Amino acid sequence: MLACVGKRPNGFILANPRQPLSPLYSFLDTLVHSQVLQLVKTFALFAKFVLRALVRSFARSLRIRDSVDGAGVFFESVDCEETSFVAPIAMSSNGNDPPELPGPNNPGNDPASVPGPPPPVSHTSPYPPPQPHARSTLSPPPIQTRAAAGPTPLARQGSRYHLTQAQLSPAVGGTVSRGNPAHHPPLPPQPASPVDSQSGAQPSSATHKLTKSLQKLFVATNESDGRNLGFTPSTRMVASHEKAREANTAAEAPFQCQFQVTKLRSWRTGYLRVLRLYDNEFATLDVSKEPPTETNRWRYHSLTEWLAVPSNDPADATILLQVDNDKLKLSCHEVDRATVLTRLLRGQDQAGQANLHHSVLLDKVERYTRHGTAVPVQLQAKPYGLVEMDPNTHQTIQTYTYNTLVGMALTTDHSSGIVLYWKDLTLARSGATDAPTFVKSRLYLIHASRRPGGNGRSDLTTTLQSHLETLGLPFVMQSSTTVVQWLQARRAWRTGPVATTWAVTKRTRRHDSAIVGTSQGWVGGVVSRHLVVTGSGHVMERDGSGVVGARRLADLVCIVREPSGDELLLEFRDGTVRSYTSQQRDALIVSLLDAAHTLGENTAVYVSDVPRQAHCLSWLPVGFEASPTSGIFHNDAVPLFCLKRVYALSTQAYAYISRQFEALSTGQLEPVDVVHECRAVVEGCREFNASVPPSGEGLPTGEKDKTVVGTIGALWGLVSGLLVEDQAKTQETVATSGASRQRHVAEATAATLLQTLYRLSKSVTGYKSTAELSTFLETIPLLWTVSNEFCKYWALQVLNVLLSGVTPKRDLETEYINKNVIIKTGGVAIVRGIISSLVEPSKTMGSDGRQQLSDMLLMVASDILQSLLCSYNDTTSHDHFTAFIETLGEQ
Repeated sequence: MLACVGKRPNGFILANPRQPLSPLYSFLDTLVHSQVLQLVKTFALFAKFVLRALVRSFARSLRIRDSVDGAGVFFESVDCEETSFVAPIAMSSNGNDPPELPGPNNPGNDPASVPGPPPPVSHTSPYPPPQPHARSTLSPPPIQTRAAAGPTPLARQGSRYHLTQAQLSPAVGGTVSRGNPAHHPPLPPQPASPVDSQSGAQPSSATHKLTKSLQKLFVATNESDGRNLGFTPSTRMVASHEKAREANTAAEAPFQCQFQVTKLRSWRTGYLRVLRLYDNEFATLDVSKEPPTETNRWRYHSLTEWLAVPSNDPADATILLQVDNDKLKLSCHEVDRATVLTRLLRGQDQAGQANLHHSVLLDKVERYTRHGTAVPVQLQAKPYGLVEMDPNTHQTIQTYTYNTLVGMALTTDHSSGIVLYWKDLTLARSGATDAPTFVKSRLYLIHASRRPGGNGRSDLTTTLQSHLETLGLPFVMQSSTTVVQWLQARRAWRTGPVATTWAVTKRTRRHDSAIVGTSQGWVGGVVSRHLVVTGSGHVMERDGSGVVGARRLADLVCIVREPSGDELLLEFRDGTVRSYTSQQRDALIVSLLDAAHTLGENTAVYVSDVPRQAHCLSWLPVGFEASPTSGIFHNDAVPLFCLKRVYALSTQAYAYISRQFEALSTGQLEPVDVVHECRAVVEGCREFNASVPPSGEGLPTGEKDKTVVGTIGALWGLVSGLLVEDQAKTQETVATSGASRQRHVAEATAATLLQTLYRLSKSVTGYKSTAELSTFLETIPLLWTVSNEFCKYWALQVLNVLLSGVTPKRDLETEYINKNVIIKTGGVAIVRGIISSLVEPSKTMGSDGRQQLSDMLLMVASDILQSLLCSYNDTTSHDHFTAFIETLGEQ
């Protein structure tokens, strides 16, 4: 039980988290938890690896000699994603070098040179294989060794060494095999009864049976068609997908935001939960398996008390919630606990279920403007923030949350004046001579008190101190100031020289007649502004009379590009959202991205089609570091948690839509709606994209992570299914307009998956392994059939990552392989597609005089060409370099 150590102002009884436990209690606590189960799993995994090593050793000792032409076959262990299997490798007569691969330089070994009908080609892929381009000038030369393919950055002169699986694909000169696009070409057929060349005796049937059993047991690729998917589809995945689809038949209500927490118990360790906030309710979900199951759901009015548990540890993120008769103790992951409480209490207020006893209303208040005028307003100090309202309509004009409040000051020339300071969470760059001197602030004059004979300013100060203490935030008083000093500081903002200026419009509640009345506003409240990008790394909003506000580009985390219209949203780390409309929206987005990367030194900003806050699980602002939670007895960090969830959803969905387990079914199979089957995958990818930075920080750093490889292979397979040309024509009854809409939805769905692939490709495993996946090779030709600009933008972004060198240290060998595989697989289409994205904006104009092609495509296409032809041209082959130059000349 909890020990009483004191009582907070809101009536919470606290427990001492440092109360010593007896040794017997600690032992029972360890035994009761899931730690015992985790130990058992660990020992089982260790035994699995030991067994695998023994099987490898035994497989290497098996030798079966072939007496035909003196050639032998032995079994060599081949590493796969999850296990190892025994694969036959042909040996030459001298037993040293492998025979030359079938190809134009070795027609004797080429199966195509044998008279008679060609052998049947097995192809069980759910999507049609990429067709070769008839007019392609990038025909792959025969490659036998890396030296034959041309000098590589890491190849020693005159040395021979084996090719990787990617180099043996048809994209770089291997034997074309539609059923096996990314693996070794098939060997010539071997005799059915091999004979030992030394003893002359045939191997026993037991040896053959054991060898086949080992191969079947430890094979990690799809044996039905030999395609490298990065994972092994199974009937269990299909069943899991069908079960999850049935559980999600009812459309779930949209939620505002969600947080990853641990629900703590006093007698055992906690368990992972997701706290999800809806419009009228909040709930906890068990995410240990798919689909997530709801454990509890409450109405907002059930929340009566809340508290951030006091602690000397600044990293402590424990909160207490009194919900009806239950006390919930939650530990927040990768988010400030004040942010969780602020969002929870604000959702309660917006739902109209908040208790008014926790708020203080001040009627007679004036707000000083930057023009030096005083405007009458109302102030209400609520548990989560200070709300400014119109005194006539009582509508909310602006809300200032306490988690962004940094201090307050009293005015000496006005007994009722108080200044509240807000500022960005990122500090100015150290040593910068043009560091800004501004802070966001508001000056209020409080003329009346809620107490007879009291002081309104004192009432507000006392209320704010109580709310800040409950949320676990410090109460900071700045030095006193005057109204004149505040006005001078407000007008003397220094944000550096102007870099670019963009004309925009915005809707503001301060000028909306529905909020402030017709005397001070107009319908819609639309005003004209200019967004100014400054040399000090700020985005400043100006009007005709001066600076309205400014934000640091270092705090910009997401630019939301609405699917329709010209609207864009700017989301910042502290939760602030600014909405603008511009006729040059894409050009403005490119300018903000470039300025954030260079001037703001911010590489975490990205472009999305949905708001980030509704899906994000990692809310860490700059200056906070997540405590290490990964390990055998701890929960996974948020990036790993999101990765495992996307892996489960994507592999299950691909196993279902591939339909390879329905081969024995009788009757005609109904067509699969790939868009419908990808709904859960899209939600998982949106959560992943919002929680994992574009740099891929937090993902596994190893060179061969099976979860990353499997996720990439499954996602590329789903993208291929979404983009296949006849996917929208599966039903003859669908009208042309309906098929067009379905195609548009399919491309919008693929855009979300491509954003996840971009982050995964940034990892070491993704950069090295993507080119060896069959689903990726099948999708490359389909990328140029996309008409959705946003989808094509992210497709080019993924290709840009794979075609460029990974910083800070380049991998020249992988970079060379990726360029050969991607460019030769795409053929002429990829060359012309990249070039057209670069040069068409200057040629193709719409009837309204605007460019038909997005400036975002122009940006990423120029980055790709700059990488291929300039910065990283040392790994671009001569043929590819010439093809791009000639195509540029033709355009």
